[in-house]
Amino acid sequence: MAKKPAKSNAPAAAPTPATNGSSAASTSYALPDVPRSQLDSTTVTYHPSSDRLLVLVIAPDKPTLDSLLLRASIFYEHPTHKSTFLAQPQFAAAQAKLGKPFTYYGHNMPLTSLCAFLTHAHAARDLTPGEAHLHRTLATKLKALPLPGAKGALKPTFPTTYLVGWVKGDEPTLRHELHHAWFHFNRANYQHVCKQALESLDNMLRLQVRAYLQGCGYDEKVWVDEYQAHLGCGDQMVLGKGMELMEEAKRMIMQCMAEGGGDEWFEGVDLVANGEVY
Repeated sequence: MAKKPAKSNAPAAAPTPATNGSSAASTSYALPDVPRSQLDSTTVTYHPSSDRLLVLVIAPDKPTLDSLLLRASIFYEHPTHKSTFLAQPQFAAAQAKLGKPFTYYGHNMPLTSLCAFLTHAHAARDLTPGEAHLHRTLATKLKALPLPGAKGALKPTFPTTYLVGWVKGDEPTLRHELHHAWFHFNRANYQHVCKQALESLDNMLRLQVRAYLQGCGYDEKVWVDEYQAHLGCGDQMVLGKGMELMEEAKRMIMQCMAEGGGDEWFEGVDLVANGEVY
């Protein structure tokens, strides 16, 4: 069975959109209302090899993960809704218009983007219980954000801090998100090598990879980042093509990551995926 992509626009089981008014459609596509016990069982901590700059959010199940981070991810990187705050009724209506829920198996974003989203949400008095729980935890436990109620725009304690989130036990998605985090923290050499790796493909193969990334719903600005994450995790990307066509490109990015010390981030990744972070 093919490994599921870390992010996908594949249809998911969902109610049929209502046809008799937007309020019914909004109800059908509302974010999940998860119990407090599920939020309390979410692990929010720092990656042990990141010098307190990479936040890990490990949810017990996907509805809880959606409640915590889905709207923030749409705000951060969705091609249509990027940098647009969607109140909960607007968010539900956007999913209804699409005809299916936004389907993210994992999340990655700079804390600066999460802060911008939370600033809008607080101003609109429109946080989900999950978003409010995440803000409180980041502020009180990790000291990564100002406390709720702070005046003005929220800013992270350290401007380069990054966040990744996944469902407990989903190691493939964690690996994918860790590649994004490494890309974020290594803006000079590693990002340059990743761009070279994509450009090293023959023209037809490169066009097919770009078509794949576009079909997944990724904005063109993040194609290099998504390419290195998919490639680093062994995702085929091009139907009917063997990975051997991209082995040299993969060797380039993995060698660059290893030379920069990236292997430390993936040590014990199976344990981290299950929330065993020490």
